[in-house]
Amino acid sequence: MLAGQPVQGFAYDKVRALLAYLAVERHSPHSREILGTLLWPDADAYTVRTNLRKALSTLRKAICDPNVSSSFLIITPDTIQFNPDGNFWLDIEQLERRLDAILHRAHLQAESSRSSIHDLEDVMALYRGSFLQGMMIDSLAFEEWSLTIRENLHTRMLSALHVLTQYYLHQGEYGLAQKHALRQVEMEPYCEEAHRALMQILAHSGQRSAALAQYERCRSILNAELGIEPSAETRALYGRIRSAGEENPHNLPAQQHPLVGRQPELQEIGRLLANPDCRLLTLVGMGGIGKTSLALKAAREHLGDFLHGVFWAPLALLRHPGQILTAIIEALPVTQGSEPETQCLDYLREKSLLLLLDNFEHLIPSQRHGDEPAINLVNKILQAAPNVKIIVTSRERLSLRAEWVYPVEGLPYPTDGAVETVEALSHYAAIQLFVSRARQVMPGFPAQVDDYPHIARICKLVSGIPLGIELASGWLSQFSCQAIADRIGTDLDFLVATLRDMPDRHQSLRAVFDQSWKLLLAEEQAVLRKLSVFQTTFDRTAAQEVSQAAPHQLTALVNKSFLHVNAAGFYDMHLLLKQFLAQKLSADPLEEQNTYRLHATYYARFLEEREYALTVQYQAASLDEVGARFADIRAAWDWAVAQKETDILRGALGGIHIYYWARNQFTEGQAILKAAAAAVEALDGSPRNQLLLARLRCRTVDILLWLGDLQAAEKLLKEGIAILRSLEAREELAYALELLSCIYLCLGEYEPAKEAAAAAIELARASGALQILAQSLGTLATTICEENRDYEAANSLYAESLAIYRQLGNPYGIAKVLINQGATCHEQGDFPQAQKLYQESLNRYREIDYAYGISACLNNLAIVARKLGDYERARSLIEESLALKRETGNRVAILHSLLEIGALYIVMENYAEAHSHYREALQLALDAQARGIQLDVILGFAEMYNEIKETIKAAEIVAWVLAQEGVAQETSLQAEALYTKLEKLLAADVLAQCKKRASTKDAAQIAADLLS
Repeated sequence: MLAGQPVQGFAYDKVRALLAYLAVERHSPHSREILGTLLWPDADAYTVRTNLRKALSTLRKAICDPNVSSSFLIITPDTIQFNPDGNFWLDIEQLERRLDAILHRAHLQAESSRSSIHDLEDVMALYRGSFLQGMMIDSLAFEEWSLTIRENLHTRMLSALHVLTQYYLHQGEYGLAQKHALRQVEMEPYCEEAHRALMQILAHSGQRSAALAQYERCRSILNAELGIEPSAETRALYGRIRSAGEENPHNLPAQQHPLVGRQPELQEIGRLLANPDCRLLTLVGMGGIGKTSLALKAAREHLGDFLHGVFWAPLALLRHPGQILTAIIEALPVTQGSEPETQCLDYLREKSLLLLLDNFEHLIPSQRHGDEPAINLVNKILQAAPNVKIIVTSRERLSLRAEWVYPVEGLPYPTDGAVETVEALSHYAAIQLFVSRARQVMPGFPAQVDDYPHIARICKLVSGIPLGIELASGWLSQFSCQAIADRIGTDLDFLVATLRDMPDRHQSLRAVFDQSWKLLLAEEQAVLRKLSVFQTTFDRTAAQEVSQAAPHQLTALVNKSFLHVNAAGFYDMHLLLKQFLAQKLSADPLEEQNTYRLHATYYARFLEEREYALTVQYQAASLDEVGARFADIRAAWDWAVAQKETDILRGALGGIHIYYWARNQFTEGQAILKAAAAAVEALDGSPRNQLLLARLRCRTVDILLWLGDLQAAEKLLKEGIAILRSLEAREELAYALELLSCIYLCLGEYEPAKEAAAAAIELARASGALQILAQSLGTLATTICEENRDYEAANSLYAESLAIYRQLGNPYGIAKVLINQGATCHEQGDFPQAQKLYQESLNRYREIDYAYGISACLNNLAIVARKLGDYERARSLIEESLALKRETGNRVAILHSLLEIGALYIVMENYAEAHSHYREALQLALDAQARGIQLDVILGFAEMYNEIKETIKAAEIVAWVLAQEGVAQETSLQAEALYTKLEKLLAADVLAQCKKRASTKDAAQIAADLLS
């Protein structure tokens, strides 16, 4: 094709042959002599040159494309080459390249993805016959060349057809499989592999006679073409098909209930059964998880895939592993003879059959030894009967080399705690199962949509275990969904069967757990008891230290379905199983106490080892590590508090404090630190205990600061400082003094704030406490800025603080200094530089996911946007900031955002919104007893009143603010600027009256007037 039209003017086949050869062999130039000899092998040299010249001229005219600048041919006096960089598309190149790419992908055959199969079918559409089919060239060399390519393509096509045939055969799509197998036979009639595929396809499609006839066709072709008989493999397949009945036999029990959910599991099991390499598939999971129902459903879905049927051998009632042979023979259509094992293996030897061995776990010996009759029989079947596949359901894997393991988990249920709609909840398979079973007890259930959250809780409590869901739903005639959930959460024995036909092993979840428990070795039971103390997932190191388990014991418990390994490599166990095991542990109080001590000690050491990374370097990865284990860390802390284990508290304190602080979980952090301090205070007054008490109080103060409870913080901190001075604990004292400086700063008491910060700096330098030094330098700089706007002095302190934070590699500290440096630029009117520093700080805070820092930067960027007149951007930023601060519960931070929103709404002339936000801010400031911020809020009211022309009110408020002592310089300057405006609007005597009234009021009266 050229320009979309078929090429004309080739004149004769040797011109076409020349083009074909040059195009296919385009990667190198070809001498004129060799090309001529290839096409005219018997002509003399002159004739060869003449013929080649004429053929080349004809070819050039035929393929000349006026729309392209480059020629398709590169011609020199000695050589000719098809231009490999030309604008062309070559079908044979596409076919070879794409076929090779697809055929070399991993796991084609049964493991192929459907997208790969569709790609393969698309590529094969390019093949429309043999290479250069019908072209007759009187040249043996040219024919040999074209034959080599033809055979290469033929071989590739046969491989592709084999892949397609096997894929569709294993998927049970027999029509498509037959289509590709027939084409394979058409291309190579004596390919036995293709004939065998056709025989299998026809047999599985229920066309047994046609399958046998296909064998006869294969036999006839082989005899006629090659003079041979079919191979042993083909004859064996013929024998299996001939021995099979017209319908696939089975002994599967009738399905009592539809299987709810499990579509992903059924698809995966189907894929594994389709894989020729997977002949032993073990569905592993804890008791009651639904392995039997899933296996039976999968077996029913694949009845047509096995010529000699599907047979189910229930093993739950067997008392001895040796009885498995009898159970299998009873399941198969064979009579037990004098040598049952031989008879069983002989029957299975030539069969295409699926054998389902159900509830295998109790036939697996607890310790490996030579006498393993059940395991050995499975192995013998696999070796003797190559076309038999086995599905095993078991709580423990068989640990055979041929075994493929598929873990069966509970049904999906809501887990993340998010509030979901009834419609969303109804899509979870666990909830669907509960509703389905509940409707057998109460037609029309659920009567109220309010039931769904309680159903979700039930499903979560039983970890989606189908048996647990069924047992729970059986109580609906007597209890509400909420009552059932409440009972399950406290009483494992509540989940007992209310139906008479439930098997004994499924009469309750306790019965299920107890049955599995009895199959464990004594040392495995001991390990499991101790693992029940974990509150959430745990890693191998934690498991070994707390339970004293050896690695092989943990592996055995995974294999026996007591432990699960999640995608992150952590161990986990079902909640109700943990409840069962905790009861076992509590039966031995001494073991229980020792286990909890090991658990608490491990997590205290875990925190202590990461304290530097958490506090000094503020590593996000370490915070995430702690977060992943925090339920256990909190449990360990609470146990240590209850037991007054001061060594554990001492080790864990730094890490647990910084975690609560970094995650802005201030209320809970205050509560746990306060409880610990009370426990330590009740002990003797030894120096070690006193130091621990002081450390606890200081870290409680740090939390109280963020909660805005300044009065309580100051009182508690001074008690801690007195202890630290008596103990001469210089580094801890430096930390406490920096906190004291922060309290005074919030209260607007600048002189004591500077004194405390300076003392902290001196102590931190002397003790080499760089982290505390950097913090104290920043606090002193901020105090100087607020007191008298000495930006030069402040920036020098900020610079030193920033250098230390960079030296320590502390991203939080760096971000904190950047936002403060931005504030100094902001206050000096350098908005572009302030915006740049705020944004840089924001980026760093986002990297470490520090919510308060993010909100503070957003707040400051909003102020800059307001001052630059971009009100919509300012509103977007400040609303995002306030939302974050409300999440953290930081009252002082919330105050700053409320102030800014008020100021923004004033310039936007939305005075109702401004008034609403100022009222909320003032109430918070009063609750926090933060005097400096109270003054800022009160001044905000004055700004608003001035804008709405209530100038007398504004003047009275401003006069009151200016009369106060210790007002921050920025607040004082703002008040003076407003007062100057009011002087131009009000008469002198009116202003004098405003001042007089203001002088008679205290802060409480002013606040009451504004809130009324």
